[in-house]
Amino acid sequence: MSSPKQTVLVGIALRSNTASVSFLLPGKNGQPTPLSGWPDSDDVKSLVVPIRIKSYLTSSDELTALNIDWGYSVKPENGGYQEHILRRVGGILGSQLDVEILQELCRREGTRKYGTSGSNQNFNLTFMSSFVDAIKVHIEKRIGLAFGNEILKNAQYDVCITVPPWWTISQREAYCKSLRNVYSELRTICEPTASLVYYLNRNRRHALQPQDVFVNFNVEEEITV
Repeated sequence: MSSPKQTVLVGIALRSNTASVSFLLPGKNGQPTPLSGWPDSDDVKSLVVPIRIKSYLTSSDELTALNIDWGYSVKPENGGYQEHILRRVGGILGSQLDVEILQELCRREGTRKYGTSGSNQNFNLTFMSSFVDAIKVHIEKRIGLAFGNEILKNAQYDVCITVPPWWTISQREAYCKSLRNVYSELRTICEPTASLVYYLNRNRRHALQPQDVFVNFNVEEEITV
């Protein structure tokens, strides 16, 4: 009798013009739990793995798909500008249906539009939907190349889209230092992993366990949406 499939979370952290992919493998006794079709390795580590994504809306309108205005600039009293992550959007990403995520990204906040960087246009729902689909297909291809095509049949995985949960560098450091587990060193690791940790704690009510293991693709490439 075959063992039941286990779910592997796949986190995508969206940044300026890249996406980084991070896996969370359920673990046991400090080691990754062997999954059907997955390698049983004792040296799995977290790595920064950017996937650069280009998009061509029309022949004359080219933009980088992930060059999205997640944040907005505010002008404090000292006259300087500070970039803030849209926490409200970040709290929804990965926790709702794709269409709900995309609809949220298309909303206006007062007179401000969530647009692509360098423009003031609203998100194109059709374009963003095809972008998310392309990301998922790309991840499946990477899984097949990294672990063999059988993995797509033998293991389940959830695709989560996340953004960093912090607004500033100091808040990021404070957040990472507050993690009371073996991943407190997240303050020296990349945003994707910490974003996925935040997502798990907030949306899945999954407190990170000492035996949980992160694994990333050690590759960098470009795809076209």
